[in-house]
Amino acid sequence: ERASRAEQLLEAAVAREAVSASERLTLRKQLDDAQQLVSGLSQQLDSVQKDAAEQKARCEALEKQLAEARTAPKGAQGEGADVAAELTQRIAQLEAALRKDGAGFDAAAQAVR
Repeated sequence: ERASRAEQLLEAAVAREAVSASERLTLRKQLDDAQQLVSGLSQQLDSVQKDAAEQKARCEALEKQLAEARTAPKGAQGEGADVAAELTQRIAQLEAALRKDGAGFDAAAQAVR
């Protein structure tokens, strides 16, 4: 009877160990998948931040040119007005692109959660 009980306990322990090993493999795969996802999202974030920084620098340069065009001498106002209008339009385009890129990244991040 004692030997039979010991054998049952051993079988139960072996079964628990098999379940634990299977769960460990599943968790390891989930961890690996999560690490790949984090790596991919980090790369996307780096790319978006780089693009945003470049677009911000372009916006600042255009804003500077616009300010200079607005303070140009009266004789150059005809030409300056055209430049100012073009710069204002380009700034609006770049700002819209920044908002679009940010929204796309936010949507990707939400999908991951």
